[in-house]
Formats: sequence, structure tokens, C-alpha cells
Amino acid sequence: MSAPHLKLHLRLAVVGGFALSVSILGCAKIDEAALPDEIDELEQTISGCGVERWSVKTGTDPDVGTVNQSPSSTTLATLIGFPAPASLPANNRVAPHERETFSLQNATLVSYKLESDSDYHLVLSDGSRTMITEIPFPNCVGASSPFAARIQAARAAFDARFHATTTKQIANVTATVTGVGFFDFIHGQDGVAPNGFELHPVLSICFGTNCAASANDFSVAVSPASLTVRRGSSGTYTVSTAVISGSSQSVQLSVSGLPRNVSETFSPASISAGSSSTLRISASSSAGVTTGILTITARGVSATHTATATLSVR
Repeated sequence: MSAPHLKLHLRLAVVGGFALSVSILGCAKIDEAALPDEIDELEQTISGCGVERWSVKTGTDPDVGTVNQSPSSTTLATLIGFPAPASLPANNRVAPHERETFSLQNATLVSYKLESDSDYHLVLSDGSRTMITEIPFPNCVGASSPFAARIQAARAAFDARFHATTTKQIANVTATVTGVGFFDFIHGQDGVAPNGFELHPVLSICFGTNCAASANDFSVAVSPASLTVRRGSSGTYTVSTAVISGSSQSVQLSVSGLPRNVSETFSPASISAGSSSTLRISASSSAGVTTGILTITARGVSATHTATATLSVR
């Protein structure tokens, strides 16, 4: 079912449920406009990704081409001092601040948490004031987003230092965070700025006083997480890399853990960090029925990383 149709069915289900309650209680008619929070929460729970202003949060909105991706150094006090807009469009950006990229150096990362929309919710402080920054889950970011690779790199950089769960955790470490400006609806979020301003999405993060993403490094990911190939046929994975810090580098790809009579082909086998490759898995008619874990190795000049995926042969 397509996303618009899913949303319509969810909306009807929520409204229908409220209507049934009203019928039982003998109350008056339902105002559907009063139910957006319940509808958004239900859609979010089912999809695992966000709903509200999601295109703006992840860079799939029609205004994304107007965003200046060269960050300007600023302060937390400056960001939370921007005037809050009178209204927030669902799929467009509020000029000028949602069309700019900002960098906060040596802020304190107070806490972090994995939210129900799969974002990492980070609270930053300058010692007396706080604001929110968020790193979306890369799988919830549309392929058309010009921020996709940088979001993936930021997520990997955070994961290399912390393990976010649905329980709020205290960090109190110094960090430099770069991200795109965003105004959120204020609804009691932990650490929310008085104007609702955030850096969302975060495009890079590093830890330590005066840190800078200078060392050349990259991340690797494989999708789908699980693939089934029938004997005598083939299937494909996508192997994606992203620059975490520094400059791009040449990366050689290989795979291990293949069952007998199953072969692989990378197209291409050598890529630049930040690019993707297609891994085709071919099972001969004599391959056995099995399920196992493949390990994809991405070997660069300055670093080597691996990712795993499940392969079933049927």
C-alpha cells in the first residue's frame, strides 16, 4: 500500500474509532481537525519513521535545493534567539533560517535518546540554555535527499561513541555539531529551545574540545538486511558508503561467508567513499538450501569497515 493510501486508511481508522466512542456516549459530531496528534502518532508507530514535517527534517522537501550546505559558525544563544514563525508549513521551509546550515563548536552534549520516530534526540547546552539537535535514522531518509550520505555518516560517528536506546542517557561531553536549521512545534520536548529551533538533520558530529572531522574515515552499510535467492537465480544487495570525516578515499569491496555453489559480483568492486555498489548474489541449481550471514568488507586507504547481511538460498 502506498504511503498516501496508508495515511488515508490510518486517518479513517482513527476517526472511525473516535466516532464509535462518540456514538456510544451519545455525544455530538467529531471534529477531525482536533485529532492530528493521535493520527500522526499512529502513523509513526506503524512506519517507524516520523510524519510531522518529515520531508523538511530529512531533505526531501521541494525547497531543499535552496539550502546552503556550507555551514556558518554560530552560537546556541544566536540560534534560540531567532523569531519563531507564526505558522509552520508541512512540506516547505521557512526562510531564511531553515535554508541555512549552522555549526556549533564546543557545545555540551547533555543527553541523548532514541525516539519513536527512530531519530537520535540530542540535547545541547551552552551552560545556561539548551536546544535540540536530531540525527534521523538513515533508512527513514529518502534517496533523493542531498543530506542522505552526511546523515548516515553523522549517525555512524555517534554510534562509534555512544549507544542510544529508548531510555534517556546523560553524556555531558563537549561536541561540535553541524546541521540544517529547523523550527519544530513545541510540545514539551526535553531540552526544547523557547523558539522551537533545532539543527535537524545533523550532518556531522565530533567529540572533544575544538574537535574537527579531519581524519579520513568512512562507514559502510548493506541493504536489504536479508535476501532470499532461489537456486538457479540471483538477487542483489546495495552496499553504501559514506564519508564520516576528512576526504573521500578509494574503497575495495569483498564478501565472505558465501555457501557452496553461490557466487558474487560487485558492480563496481572499487568505489570512492560516499558512493554505492551493487552486490549480485547468484545461486547455481546445485546450491544447497541454507541460511547464513555474509560479511561485506570495505577496505580503504586509512580504514577498513565491515557490514553483515543475511542470505537465504531456497
